[in-house]
Amino acid sequence: MKKRNTKQKQIILETLRKDKTHPTITEIYEKVSKKQKNIGKATVYRNVNDLVDNDQVKKIVDEEGNFHYDGNEKEHIHLICKNCKKIIDIFDTNQAEFIETVAKENSILIESANITFEGFCSECKKLLSK
Repeated sequence: MKKRNTKQKQIILETLRKDKTHPTITEIYEKVSKKQKNIGKATVYRNVNDLVDNDQVKKIVDEEGNFHYDGNEKEHIHLICKNCKKIIDIFDTNQAEFIETVAKENSILIESANITFEGFCSECKKLLSK
């Protein structure tokens, strides 16, 4: 069954494309409801999950099991800071080459990948070294 591209879904997608903070569903709802006053939380939840299912948005799970969403279309890896809990985008990583090597060396077919590192962002790393 083909999913419709509704006005609400477009607003949600545009919001996620512009947002660099990797928001939760609640944060997405708060931002979208300012633009579309009558939108319900269930509508946001359903549409965000449709966008994830259609590979238009990435779902990231933090250390505590919370879901965050990323609308950035450019291939990248994430770092979740173990101290401040920020999710940071890491670009220019030869991710495609790495995935291709893993697939080839293990004789598997990888259709999609979500690579997430856990560690410390540059600000928290500075605090640790003091």
